[in-house]
Amino acid sequence: MKLACIFLIFLFQDCFLIKRVLAQGSQISNRVIAFQDCPVDLFFVLDTSESVSLRVKPFGRANVDKIKAFTNLFIDKLNDRYYRCDRNLVWNAGALHYSDEVELIKKLTRMPSGRADLKNRVSSVESIGKGTYTDCAIKAGLEELLIGGSHHRENKYLIVVTDGHPLDGYKEPCGGLEDAANEAKHQGIKVFAVAVSPDHLESRLNVIATDHDYRRNFTATVPQSDIPRTIDTIIEMIKDNVEQVCCSYECQPPRGPQGHIGDPGEEGERGRPGLPGEKGEAGDPGKQGDPGPIGYQGMKGDKGTRGDKGSRGAKGGKGEKGKRGIDGADGNKGDQGYHGLPGCKGSPGFDGLQGPPGQKGDTGSYGPKGIKVSHNSLFSHYDLDTVLFVMSAYKYHDKSIV
Repeated sequence: MKLACIFLIFLFQDCFLIKRVLAQGSQISNRVIAFQDCPVDLFFVLDTSESVSLRVKPFGRANVDKIKAFTNLFIDKLNDRYYRCDRNLVWNAGALHYSDEVELIKKLTRMPSGRADLKNRVSSVESIGKGTYTDCAIKAGLEELLIGGSHHRENKYLIVVTDGHPLDGYKEPCGGLEDAANEAKHQGIKVFAVAVSPDHLESRLNVIATDHDYRRNFTATVPQSDIPRTIDTIIEMIKDNVEQVCCSYECQPPRGPQGHIGDPGEEGERGRPGLPGEKGEAGDPGKQGDPGPIGYQGMKGDKGTRGDKGSRGAKGGKGEKGKRGIDGADGNKGDQGYHGLPGCKGSPGFDGLQGPPGQKGDTGSYGPKGIKVSHNSLFSHYDLDTVLFVMSAYKYHDKSIV
């Protein structure tokens, strides 16, 4: 009986030891897998301000749609890579977009499992279309890289897609662009500057980029043939940098028990300013500032509703006489009028011309019988002219004269 009890005790001890060994083996295996992965944190900072939205027609969409297409194509190319030092490059990616405020699209997410959701969120971005606070957006991107992803700061990268605005004269509320760029360098985070199109402010983009190798005239919209080359160049630069870092890691053994609390150290130097905090409540209205530069023309608004009819205006003054118009078309013939009154009797007219001889009349009746006289006595009472007239009239049958 005692032997049986001793045997059971040893058997339980062996099972407990085997369970601990298996558990430690599982933990070691998990640590080996995590150690073999070399994570890279990549965060996109996308400019959707007024200067970008109104640069190309249709206003508010054309350039922003191209920036979203560039970002989604970039996300599609984030594939794992195996290094000869037996390490695997893996990607964590996230994004935000900004104007006069910063809107987070998605925090750092493991690729490729979170690829589809990140692309869908990028595609649903709408232009804010106001001021351009690039300094605030860069600092917000740095904050996302520092609080998320891996603990290797050497493998953290920022992709800033902007047109380089604001111009001189605009106030930058988060310390300015140079301060944001210096903050990234101090944290060991590399920043790529990608222009929206080649004609944008190169001097501002050079301030954003870590150095000239992180600028290289990268563009996100045009020309179309340069976009894949830009993405491939950036990814290859990251992979080359990461290979040197990943293959130089030393194996970290499991940590021992926590030691005793040491003596307090000396007071250190004052640290650099921290990242911007959360947006506070609105303060009291400030004094009116200096007038800013002239902005871009805004987008045409929607058609308003028809207003109420206004009151009748005062009678206007008589206008100047207009020019004579062209003749109108002839009207239709009117109805016949009433007969007028007879006119007054006219004056006698002038004598007319002598008419032509009339037709021969009918033979008249016989006259009374004449008295016989001698020839001499017939013409004795008449002179020569009278006799000639009587003879000519008789010749033309004018008996009335005879």
